[in-house]
Amino acid sequence: MKYIITEDQLKKVKDRLLKIPFSTFGYDWHSLQEYLKGKGNPPYILKGSIDLMDYKEITTLGSLISVEGNIYLLDSSIKTLENLTSVEGSLNLMYSSIQSL
Repeated sequence: MKYIITEDQLKKVKDRLLKIPFSTFGYDWHSLQEYLKGKGNPPYILKGSIDLMDYKEITTLGSLISVEGNIYLLDSSIKTLENLTSVEGSLNLMYSSIQSL
């Protein structure tokens, strides 16, 4: 399921979205995804930076709405940012396989 919301709508619901510190999962994307799967893959905000350089099989960011940090997708297999609406830090897509923002 894909969620499409405006920036104003995001501001209204941001306090009610699931906010997850990435450090809770040892900065492991797979552990985070298993946790989210158990919750029905809700839209969520990730606290902290994400480095997915070593995850060559990841092609989408799924239900991730916002990142309170940086996203490093350097030389990754990422094809779409899916539901991502904001990144508080930097977004590095250099040498990635990105097809859709």
